[in-house]
Amino acid sequence: MKKTIRILVIFFGVILTTYSFLATLNIFKIYKNPSTANEPNLPLNSRMLVTNLIKPELGDFICFEHEDEMFGEFIKVNRLVAKANDRVEIKNGILFINEKKF
Repeated sequence: MKKTIRILVIFFGVILTTYSFLATLNIFKIYKNPSTANEPNLPLNSRMLVTNLIKPELGDFICFEHEDEMFGEFIKVNRLVAKANDRVEIKNGILFINEKKF
């Protein structure tokens, strides 16, 4: 029994140490969704594992640090709908990117 507990403590210690190292380097982090802006896809206070190793594509959710005078610094989660030099239009409530329906 003591050997099993020791193995579990070592295992979780290695996991926590690895996560701390990767989070410090901004490779992997766990964030909590702070708003209802992305519901029903991302419910309020849902947790997500994010990484900067993958280049985001259109339609992916992205996280970024935002600073506001009223709320200070916090994490925002938004859906990526366009990239630099894309033409964004909303016609009759429909989103068009480069004249194609998104």
